[in-house]
Amino acid sequence: TKVDLEFTGLEQTLQPIRVIGRVAWIASAPNPGAGMEIDREHTDDGELRRYRAMVLYLIRHPNEAGRKQTGSFKSAVCRGCNWSGMVSVRGGKCPKCGGESFKKI
Repeated sequence: TKVDLEFTGLEQTLQPIRVIGRVAWIASAPNPGAGMEIDREHTDDGELRRYRAMVLYLIRHPNEAGRKQTGSFKSAVCRGCNWSGMVSVRGGKCPKCGGESFKKI
């Protein structure tokens, strides 16, 4: 089954993240849920990068899932390669190109 998912991101000021894929598995018990395989041909590269950044951030910060941003990180775009994601407010490097110059979004 083909699915089109839209995530609000980590804070409400971020533009939505949209990924397209298919249902890979469905579980009913004991923990109901579904798994999705992302269709890379139909998902925009920028959306895919932002989705990956969101997932990695939530893996590293599980207590922030479903919460507003704490202020430790900001949403930003790398000026060097246009990567977008969460960056420490104290500074950091772009995971794609290693750049250190970001524009807040």
